[in-house]
Amino acid sequence: MSKFLLPSSCLPPYPPAYWTAVKHSLASLTQLDSVLTSQLSLNGVTDKVDAGPDYQAFLARHKAVAAQQVKQWSIPAWSSALACAGVEDVQSRVVEWAVRMEELFPAGHLSVLEPGLEVSEVVLTQNQVKCLLANMLLCTLKPAQHNKFWVTFQPWLTRDTSPAVAFLTCLLRYFSSDTGNTGHSQVIFRRVSCQDHLPDWKHCQDKLIKLEVICPSRIGDDPLEVEVDFANKDVGFGPGGTQEEIIFGMTPEACPAVLICPTLLDTECLLISGVRRMGQWSGYGFDVKYAGEGDREPRTILCMDALELGDGVTAHQQASGHLLARELGKCFTGFQSVRGAVVG
Repeated sequence: MSKFLLPSSCLPPYPPAYWTAVKHSLASLTQLDSVLTSQLSLNGVTDKVDAGPDYQAFLARHKAVAAQQVKQWSIPAWSSALACAGVEDVQSRVVEWAVRMEELFPAGHLSVLEPGLEVSEVVLTQNQVKCLLANMLLCTLKPAQHNKFWVTFQPWLTRDTSPAVAFLTCLLRYFSSDTGNTGHSQVIFRRVSCQDHLPDWKHCQDKLIKLEVICPSRIGDDPLEVEVDFANKDVGFGPGGTQEEIIFGMTPEACPAVLICPTLLDTECLLISGVRRMGQWSGYGFDVKYAGEGDREPRTILCMDALELGDGVTAHQQASGHLLARELGKCFTGFQSVRGAVVG
């Protein structure tokens, strides 16, 4: 079974004394700027090339950066987010959660959502999620073989964009919040597949269900509805303000998905349950701004990706044949996994 190794494991790709050194560097600090840049020099991956399907090239870029350590990392969004969050002791709270790794993850690793299975599930407590998010913020994590892209909040820290500041602000407010619970509530990541149970679309006579359009409204307005993430096949967050990036940026407890969910296959979707919307936003794209506290109610997010088709694919080709069958299968898989629920 695949694993995502944590730095407390003291196993490769982490040097034996790495975690001890990280904890020592955090012990006497009140400002995290120097820790963030030093960890980026060790674990940062170059994102000069846009995220794409070339997995080996991405890992090669990571190893090159880690080996040379010549890039001068900067964190332009950090000071702006701290000012926007307006919480004096938030940096010390991040450290407190980060160093609880041995306590919360005695095995030193996370299970990975294996592709190709009908159901693959990872269950974490909210405390475990908070510890992971603290280490993702501090950039102490290194990618495993199944990770194509970043496993830290590097794309937020190193980009001077309005969405990056908004998402970091939401994350810092999350660490400063006291939700009044014990932290034992569960966050569940489920990789679902219906590859052996797809309808025969050519001969299917089933009617579409009743569809109600409510306008104006936004996806995620109602925490009782399943929130659809129009995802990338490599589910996760980024420095921009697309729909998926906004969902993950304002629902930070969903972000550990990048650690444990390899690329979704054509017959698979990701279902994330028990995560809370911690922030509100205004705008879209690179105009996204933090707009206050979220409802903090647990919700379910259904992540399903559409095909990324090139300019050479015509509208007729997209709406017929194996391309259409793939999209129908993806939707069937996703909606079947939340059968009986209201999807918004």
